[in-house]
Amino acid sequence: MHYQISEDEFHRIAGVGHQIALMFDLVLAIVNKPFIEIGTENLSTFLGAQKDELEAVLKTVDERYDAQRVLDETTGALNWIDWTNALEIARGYETPRNPNAAATITRKLSAAASIDPDWRCALSAWTESLAGQNGERATSPSTSSGSPARRSKREKMLSKFDRHAAITAVAQCIETGSQLLAMKGACKHGEFMKRLEAIGMSASNAQRHMLAAARLAPYEKALCTLDSPSKVFALLPLDDDALRALVEQGKLGDLKLSDIAAMSVSKLREAVRKVVADASADASL
Repeated sequence: MHYQISEDEFHRIAGVGHQIALMFDLVLAIVNKPFIEIGTENLSTFLGAQKDELEAVLKTVDERYDAQRVLDETTGALNWIDWTNALEIARGYETPRNPNAAATITRKLSAAASIDPDWRCALSAWTESLAGQNGERATSPSTSSGSPARRSKREKMLSKFDRHAAITAVAQCIETGSQLLAMKGACKHGEFMKRLEAIGMSASNAQRHMLAAARLAPYEKALCTLDSPSKVFALLPLDDDALRALVEQGKLGDLKLSDIAAMSVSKLREAVRKVVADASADASL
């Protein structure tokens, strides 16, 4: 599991960055205008407060990492078997291979949510799905598992679960990039790569998330109609004009935003390459 800082912690780090930048500008002004004076005691207090703020956030991240390591050794993190069982249960299928699958998934999701607040959305969607399944069994015990009515309820519930998961994934992709940018700014030289290794994230993956946050954060609400972060990453080669057209007009070349949501990632990459090539050709004329 990859650990992130909360929105409040991100704003605290961003605030520190802005204040340090202001102090840097002030120091430059003093160099150019020696008659301006700043008391060393006030300066020391200011810098000390910024140092404490940064250390507090980094300490929180370290504590979450340690908590997850303990959790992995005891309860264990969610794996592909858990996710497969979760989808089957959400569809209303029986899981005879592991009759305790629902309880196991609930326990792991609850443990993850207690460490990382972002997992609360997944936990909420999961418990809502379970409640719907239990209610359906209680009110319709004689309904066959393959009947149109039961199948319709399953598909609606699954669609809601998948849609919520996709929106959460895209938002988390951009939020992760924002938090990585903040962490990189707070780290000393060479420390950022060590922290990436500690959370199990490659440098290239981190770079993609940071680039997505830097370029696509203003369009997050519109991009959440896509069904995966991979499609968000596929849009990165587009220039600002193409991105604005996609969000404001709902078009990418000859494609509509609804078409993009339905196509595969590979097809989207092809479409993006075509738009970029056409824009380059127009610019060379």
